[in-house]
Amino acid sequence: MAIKNIIPYFVQSIKYMAKEILEPVDVREQILTHLKNDKRSLRWMYSEITETYGENNNIPYATLYSCLHQRLFKMSDENLEKINTVLGTYFK
Repeated sequence: MAIKNIIPYFVQSIKYMAKEILEPVDVREQILTHLKNDKRSLRWMYSEITETYGENNNIPYATLYSCLHQRLFKMSDENLEKINTVLGTYFK
C-alpha cells in the first residue's frame, strides 16, 4: 500500500526532471545571465563589440536591446559570433 501512494510523486518528479533537462535554453537568456554574473552591462558589451569590430561592423545598441531584453527577434549567427568573441564564450 505504501508504494502505491509513492508512485504518483515519483512520476511527478521524473516529469519535472525531464522538463528541466529537455527544455532548450534560450541563448538570449544565457547571454544576459553571463553579463549579470560578470557584473557587466549591455552598454559595456556594445562598447567592446564596437572596439573589437569597428564602427562599421558592430551591432547597433538598439539591436542588442531589442533582441536580448525585448526579445523581438532571435540573434543572428553573425552577431552571436561577435558576442561570443567579446565575452569569451561559446553560446549556440
